Amino acid sequence: MNTRSARPLVESALLAALGAVMMLIAWYVPVIGVVAGLVSPLPAAVAVIRHGTRWGVMSSLVTMLVLAPLIGWPNAVALWVINGAMGISFGFAVRRNFSPSMVLVMAAGGSLAGVVAEFASAYFILGLTLTKQIEEIVTMWNQAFELNQKILGPNPALDQFVKMMPTAETYMALLPGLAVVTAFVMAYVNFELFRRVLPRLGYTLEALPPFSRWIFPPPAAFAGLLAMLASAAQAQFNLNSPLLTRVVENVSVVASLLFFLEAVSAAAYYLMRAGFSRVLAGLVIFMAVSMMFGSPALSMLTYLFGMIDILFDFRHLRSEPVAGI
Repeated sequence: MNTRSARPLVESALLAALGAVMMLIAWYVPVIGVVAGLVSPLPAAVAVIRHGTRWGVMSSLVTMLVLAPLIGWPNAVALWVINGAMGISFGFAVRRNFSPSMVLVMAAGGSLAGVVAEFASAYFILGLTLTKQIEEIVTMWNQAFELNQKILGPNPALDQFVKMMPTAETYMALLPGLAVVTAFVMAYVNFELFRRVLPRLGYTLEALPPFSRWIFPPPAAFAGLLAMLASAAQAQFNLNSPLLTRVVENVSVVASLLFFLEAVSAAAYYLMRAGFSRVLAGLVIFMAVSMMFGSPALSMLTYLFGMIDILFDFRHLRSEPVAGI
């Protein structure tokens, strides 16, 4: 075997070992494990970037084989499908020189595919139905909150948060929308982490546009508008369609997050354009968001403004180069 053909094998094996170490830290170490868990997809991504998708897949498979004797096959498979899918999709997008926004979409797609595969593997390996898995997740969160209260003592804010936590039935109803939101949040966190780590490995990744110049595609606004109209039609005409209700609820979950981010981005843009510093603009927006969460009327206005800004592009972001504020 010559040096040229041995290099991908050796590097992929080392990256597989690094991925296994990161996932073990994420599994066993309470605080540092959070950071390790976030960067766990990085080794598979680097293997894809350097040597191609085939080597990234094999590297992530070796990671799973290393983890299995230490944490059990079900847990190893779950970690592999979630972190491996995001890492491989992220590395593929970077290797193909996709735009930063497309890299984010690809990473989110990989994360979403990983979540779906994790639920499927739990069903086929352990026989756990989707309902049972959701119930176990909710139980685990409740136990974590109880442990937090025992360690830190009573916390009114945490108590209020626990009361607002959805039930297992609510999670089941909103699972598609929540899965999409979670996938994009995780993809964004990983994107920002990878963007800072990759230069140390000899690679670069362009940054996303500044937050004050974010704007989402018009189909997102149309989807939110249709969900709002469908909800109003159901109330007006007493339409009793469980399927339509579920579709409207899940589309609304995703649209609400997008419209909220759009509204906050627009607010940041106009505040900084008016001469506010980033810190002062952030403080004003934080106060406004705090008021919004306590007022249904303000929440609705934020929803509508975000939707309208996507449709009409008041900041002319689609027709001007991304720069400036």
